[in-house]
Amino acid sequence: MKSLIKKITFLALTALISFSASAQVELKINPVGAIFNSPDLSVEYILKDHFGFEGRVGYSWSSIRSGEDLLYKGKGLVFIGGGRYYFNPKAGGDRLYIGAYTKYKNASYKTVVTEGTTTIDRQRLAVGTIFGHKILSKNERIALDLNFGIGRALMTNNSNNAPDDFENNIAITKLDMISTLAIAYRF
Repeated sequence: MKSLIKKITFLALTALISFSASAQVELKINPVGAIFNSPDLSVEYILKDHFGFEGRVGYSWSSIRSGEDLLYKGKGLVFIGGGRYYFNPKAGGDRLYIGAYTKYKNASYKTVVTEGTTTIDRQRLAVGTIFGHKILSKNERIALDLNFGIGRALMTNNSNNAPDDFENNIAITKLDMISTLAIAYRF
């Protein structure tokens, strides 16, 4: 896990250095995500007026009860990356857009039962389509980014010690959804 985070950090820093010389950069925070147990930070590189690339890192937590004695408590990291195509931008990288995303979530769930606690590791990879709208302030430095994405899980791996009903209680379908109400600052 630590080596994966180190590799992703290295790739993100390399991309930041290589893209920042010729592109606009936006730093974003999604504070509304905390209400839904999943706040995140992101960076978007606006390479051309009509095209941008976003990388996002988030932390999520959840608590799910199944029956009277079984409780799943989960927490984990979420990594999302994707491209966006902006329709008719005014200042470049603004207004209505459509894009694609890839999402990787690595979580750890604890199962609390009367006999003790079991830890279940879970990894999920999903891809999907994202739709959104970005509004820039008059000085073109501060932005509000609102989006919604829907996709499909390509892979879900649970550790071998997961109970039979674990998947039914954690994820109902292979459907994947993301949404953001982010505040951004453009450099």
